[in-house]
Amino acid sequence: MIGSNCKIHSGVELSNVFVGDYTRIRPGFKGKNLLITSEYYVTVDGSGGSISDSNLKNYISDVRSLEGNSTVH
Repeated sequence: MIGSNCKIHSGVELSNVFVGDYTRIRPGFKGKNLLITSEYYVTVDGSGGSISDSNLKNYISDVRSLEGNSTVH
């Protein structure tokens, strides 16, 4: 499921991934069995954490932090 006001670039591979509102996913991201928001992620085993404290920060961000620089879909 994809939330509202998200920006998912081409080249992103998602399988059984819930994407929260206002989440931007950059090219090259491959996700499976995740819940992702612009700030946090959770895996199916219940582990997770902050996007900014993980390697996901290279791919995941908040669309609102870049308003005016992109088109939100």
